[in-house]
Amino acid sequence: MPYSVLADSHDRLKAAWWGTRSLSEGAPTLSALVERVFTTYSADAEARDNDGDPFPPAPARAQGARSVTAGSGRRARAYYLPSSLHDRFKAAWWATRDEQTGKPALNELVESLFAAAAAHLEQTYNDGHRFPPAPARARGVSAEGAQRQGERQRQLWQARRDEGQD
Repeated sequence: MPYSVLADSHDRLKAAWWGTRSLSEGAPTLSALVERVFTTYSADAEARDNDGDPFPPAPARAQGARSVTAGSGRRARAYYLPSSLHDRFKAAWWATRDEQTGKPALNELVESLFAAAAAHLEQTYNDGHRFPPAPARARGVSAEGAQRQGERQRQLWQARRDEGQD
């Protein structure tokens, strides 16, 4: 799902992910970390403001106020997330946007959650300091994806061995 966030927000979270990805609590991909952040926010908002029940869906095109002008350092960033999670997250934002702790724009909420998640990882694993930047083309591989890829490779090699036995 694409979100328009400040480049620094994305880069800071990506650096924190890269610096912690190999830890037992680390996320295998940046999208997996974003998924954790969105799931936690949605569950907390539902528990706090809706008796633990999911919120009704937000309007399809709801994004909130556009308070930032072009050239502000925002960039569209896409994260591979389940559509159901995006819908749940957006519904939680929509239902709580006017609360005292709410954010008037979806992208503003994303930025604040990224900052909080990065700060938590920095505090927990890097003495409160920012992590060095992640490599520009850093990509993670999920455990499930690696397992699927390994299984596919084993099947291909077995097929080649079987062909040689004829």
